[in-house]
Amino acid sequence: MRDLIRILTISAIVAVSSPFCNGASSLEEIWGNVKFYQSDNNAVLQSLASTGRLQYDFSYFDEDDAGSQDETKWRRARTGFKATMLEKFTIHSEMCMDFEDHDPIYKRLTDTNISWKPQGTWQIKIGKQSAAFTLDGATSSKKLIAIERSKLAGNLWFSGEYFTGVTVSGSKDNWTYAYGIFSNDGGPEFSEVGDEKYFLLASSGYDFGSDLNVDHAILRVDFVHNRESDNIGTKKLENILSVNGKYDNGPIHLWGDITIADDFDGDGLWGIEIMPFYDLSDTFQLVGRYTLVHSSSNNGLGLSRYERDLVSGKGDRLEEFFIGLNTYFYSHYLKWQNGIQYTTMDDAANDGGKYSGLGFTSALRVSW
Repeated sequence: MRDLIRILTISAIVAVSSPFCNGASSLEEIWGNVKFYQSDNNAVLQSLASTGRLQYDFSYFDEDDAGSQDETKWRRARTGFKATMLEKFTIHSEMCMDFEDHDPIYKRLTDTNISWKPQGTWQIKIGKQSAAFTLDGATSSKKLIAIERSKLAGNLWFSGEYFTGVTVSGSKDNWTYAYGIFSNDGGPEFSEVGDEKYFLLASSGYDFGSDLNVDHAILRVDFVHNRESDNIGTKKLENILSVNGKYDNGPIHLWGDITIADDFDGDGLWGIEIMPFYDLSDTFQLVGRYTLVHSSSNNGLGLSRYERDLVSGKGDRLEEFFIGLNTYFYSHYLKWQNGIQYTTMDDAANDGGKYSGLGFTSALRVSW
């Protein structure tokens, strides 16, 4: 069954990708088909569209002591819909599917919310939604520049990502803002919302691009306060402060993040991420990233997904160098990402968390 799912889905991707020789206009026409309905004259329903993403990886990782491992894997598979109604309301719902362990294939809800945009550029959103803080944590997996989120986000962001809450967000002039309160249960639907406590999120940013005469120079500050509970679905961190920024000017980009946090025991964590990337053309993009994360306690940090398959232990200092090449066939909707990373993790407790190794990932990303 798993092989059948893999064959059928890869065939669908190849079918979608086949019009490359006809140029971007053919791809634009294909992606336009995900919108089932659109009308400016219907007072009840203005638009209805399919949404989702398919992400497929080949990975090879080699660690000095643990040996090597390679695999192909469905990294993410989601499908859903988005509808605009009564001119000011948007209903969005998606489910996460598991193409690897497919019994059942349904895994959980991700974005499942209703938003109200009364006027201007601000909105209120209620329901399951992404908790957007830190540089990579606030970036959709559909639009990541590196293949996966950094180890800073992996250890200092809530990687469960989707939590039930209420947010107010918007922009005014060069300012952006987002404020919200979320249940920290992390349940797959809504039934566990009242079982745990909550976390607060506040984010404000300013774009200095016009002042500096560049495309974008965004500086953003994110703050999270999390309440401890018995079966918390977030990271066990009480306070998190992230100062992150994006500089974009033509083909030159420099993004970065500095984040500090403390856990419920009073131990501290901090991390830095620096990601320069350069647009070689409209199709090709060269990416580099350096990440350093440190914990004051033993076993306060964990590795990324494929590295954990080799070394499952924890450590206290993580360092990663990444270089990659992105190929954009149709913007972020259809891209092929390749990257090599070198990772080390120190383990002061000497209880199975030491890591030193190289990894390669080739990733196909499709979204709509």
